[in-house]
Amino acid sequence: MARCALTKRILSGGWPYCALALLCAFLHACNVRSPYPHADLAPLSEQPSFAVLTTNYVSTAIALLDTEGELITEAWVDSGTTPPGITTTLGGDVVLPSTSPSDGTLTLIDRLGVDVITRISVPSGEVLQQVHAQSNGTAETGFRANPQDWLVIDADSAWVSRHEPNRNPRATGLDRGNDVLFIDLKSGLAAGRADFVSLEQSVQGTAIFARPTQLQRLQDTIAVGMSRLSLDFRTAATGALGFVDVNTLGQTFLEFPGLVNCGMVAKVPNSDTELWVLCAGDTFGGAEERRLRSGLVRVSAERPGIARETYRMRATDHGNLLPPSTGLIPLDTERVIVIASGDASHEQEDQVLLIDTGNNTVTTVFEATESFVLGQGCYLEAARVLLIPDASAGARRWVVTSGHSLEPLPTIDVSPLRRLPAREIRAIQTREES
Repeated sequence: MARCALTKRILSGGWPYCALALLCAFLHACNVRSPYPHADLAPLSEQPSFAVLTTNYVSTAIALLDTEGELITEAWVDSGTTPPGITTTLGGDVVLPSTSPSDGTLTLIDRLGVDVITRISVPSGEVLQQVHAQSNGTAETGFRANPQDWLVIDADSAWVSRHEPNRNPRATGLDRGNDVLFIDLKSGLAAGRADFVSLEQSVQGTAIFARPTQLQRLQDTIAVGMSRLSLDFRTAATGALGFVDVNTLGQTFLEFPGLVNCGMVAKVPNSDTELWVLCAGDTFGGAEERRLRSGLVRVSAERPGIARETYRMRATDHGNLLPPSTGLIPLDTERVIVIASGDASHEQEDQVLLIDTGNNTVTTVFEATESFVLGQGCYLEAARVLLIPDASAGARRWVVTSGHSLEPLPTIDVSPLRRLPAREIRAIQTREES
């Protein structure tokens, strides 16, 4: 009975979600009701427009928002959800695809150590598939693929980028990692890969791997952002963008001298030949060090296999600009939103930056009160709503006016009961849109 009393006291005291998770075994015996509704993937009464990833890196939940950014549910699925079709529950290191899947699904990428992609039908909640990022469908070989992105090509195929190399010299072809893996959606199994071993090199005696990160489709070509980092992420080679022919798997590359860690890519709105590439600079450096090799590049790939750089913004060209490092969100053909992360010393806090490539200016739209709290957001052009997750507050929102100004809207608390920090927001396509 003393243990049950302690459980009730903890629940009423509002302890963190991770502490509550440790008491799950006690709740049934004590007959204590859960402080929040179960995330059971129940059919939705309305079509959501946004998925919000909330996580404390131990437990994860997916909140859903409507077109205006208002909360539909704070947890349609979470780390405890186990309906038919889910054999691997969500871990603490989850991301959403950089491109909203055209098949109308909510797709969740469980990264290092889980290596599973989960596809859920929206709004029915049916679990369609769980795809393993290893060729044999399990992690029995000990290989941790660390999938980073998922790109649906058509009804039968998708691609997943795998960030980790397999250091086992006897690894089979499909399990070598450091690649983009082709997935047959009907079987859920790997059916081919594009290898980026040609981008591997040594920098001052340290081995560098291509480390494919985000994926974007340009007609019949997949553009692949490359982080090009060492195993410990501390050493970087020249930034690069890879291109893979969907039909032949032929590859070409474009390097960005003076910039490093160019893994984030996003298409220029209403274009199938142009995209933005965000180069975040050296991973563990302070703001001054990261500024030296960070920036934004615009790339034109009008013909397969031929790409060229058409614009570059370097952080060092803008005084003491806090270097852009994540959160790449194109608004239109000339304006881009990025997140500039602060530093561990808290001398500089996170900022939302608006880069206008037409006049080569950078404007600070918003400054957070902490470092490492602003994450990847998205822009819904139809509603002219920009959303950016703030781990300390929820979903921050702006209206992008016809005059191209950003006017703030009230911030939405996306996890009022679970109190999980908001980390990422992505749009959800409907099948009619795709």
